Amino acid sequence: MRKILLSAVFIFFYFNCYAEQNIYSIYMMGTKIGSSTDKWSEKNDPSGNCILTLDSSSEMEINRGEFSIKLKSSSIVRTACKTFTPVDIRSESSEISSTLKATGKNINGTFKAEIEKNGNIETFSYPLKDDVTFFSLILKKIPVQQLIKGGAAKVISEDSLSVKEISYSGILTPSGTTRVTVNYSGVPIVFEILNGVVIKSELQNGLISYVLEGYDTASEKSASAPSKGTDIIESTAIENSGITVKKPRNTVKAVFSFSGKNGMEIPDIPKSCFQKVITEKGSATVTVTSELCRGDKPEKQDTLPNLYEDSNNRNITEAARKVSEGAPDSNEIIKRMVRFVFKHIKDKNYKFGNLSASEVLAKKAGDCTEHSTLLAALLKSLNIPVKMAYGIVLDDQGRFFFHNWNVAFNGTDWIPVDATFGMEKADSSRVVLIFGSGSSRSREDVSLTVLKFMRTIEIVVMGFEYEK
Repeated sequence: MRKILLSAVFIFFYFNCYAEQNIYSIYMMGTKIGSSTDKWSEKNDPSGNCILTLDSSSEMEINRGEFSIKLKSSSIVRTACKTFTPVDIRSESSEISSTLKATGKNINGTFKAEIEKNGNIETFSYPLKDDVTFFSLILKKIPVQQLIKGGAAKVISEDSLSVKEISYSGILTPSGTTRVTVNYSGVPIVFEILNGVVIKSELQNGLISYVLEGYDTASEKSASAPSKGTDIIESTAIENSGITVKKPRNTVKAVFSFSGKNGMEIPDIPKSCFQKVITEKGSATVTVTSELCRGDKPEKQDTLPNLYEDSNNRNITEAARKVSEGAPDSNEIIKRMVRFVFKHIKDKNYKFGNLSASEVLAKKAGDCTEHSTLLAALLKSLNIPVKMAYGIVLDDQGRFFFHNWNVAFNGTDWIPVDATFGMEKADSSRVVLIFGSGSSRSREDVSLTVLKFMRTIEIVVMGFEYEK
């Protein structure tokens, strides 16, 4: 009898009021790289409250250099049906053997979040206000008329679980769809909506696009199978249309001119003691030197462990202790650590991109991000302030690639260092686009900043000086 009652309660309170499934093909610059599925449903919880659920999953395969990386992600987002007030979220993303898990829950008006990576846990909380909802639900929440009128809103990012500000505007197209452009922290995302369903979305001028099954264009249909030909590293490289620099790793000073393609505005470029920026309408001149400089004082976060730079990991602290033993000062420690990371990572490849420092230490593999993450954790474990620098670097073939290095503090001056190249003092043929750390929020901000520069700018080398 009890089982029958329990079944009856389950059927009554979890009656499926509404269900919808949408399957999308994922393209990168016109080449299919995977697929994504969104499952929408409405159900009443045991208290009789209507809960809207979005269950999403995706699989992608991206070429980075000679390696093919398979990415998987899944998330379950729940909100109140009518108000779209957040209830909770669970998500997981993985590539090869590396996994990132995130959970968040609305507890009496406070959103409590936890993000876990390789045993490292980041927790934070904030009050839910300003009618905030999850980003993936914002187009469900705002009526079409309001989307066309335009406005602004605050949303919770499903990636970092932090609150972001967005703006939006829309138009009705001749084909009867509503085209909405959302500015997400400076990155444009265009959505095509038909009868309340997103049939296409496009990130950063077609860099990444999602197309609902049945709405593929002729060119997209021709790329129906995932391709092995699109390399994200090669595809996002920027040609230097200025002076040729034959030995970019030997420069101690370089001057660059940035301008937007087709009249586009260039994103903000940070200033620092070794990077001077002069901005004019539609362009910027950046002068970079590789000399040590005073600059701003270190911040608290420059010595603290985080999700990726797990400087409190026992293996990290032990490695740092051994490498630094007998070093007379911070300068020597920094040099030793750069040399250690360069030699320790023997398998220099592009197949990772999401490893914590302790994972890098164990695997002895990775690209520029892994080199920089490990170096940052080793230095932090010795209480030496260090920042992650994300930007572009010029190669000897005249192309700029997106790159990651560090800036370390020796007690009086900041030193740009690049463990990927084994450089105890980095060259000047590079430009920092953003300084970051290994927290989830910082990682998302870095990704968004890099996206702003992809396929939108032109760079000219105006002059340089070699080390004498």
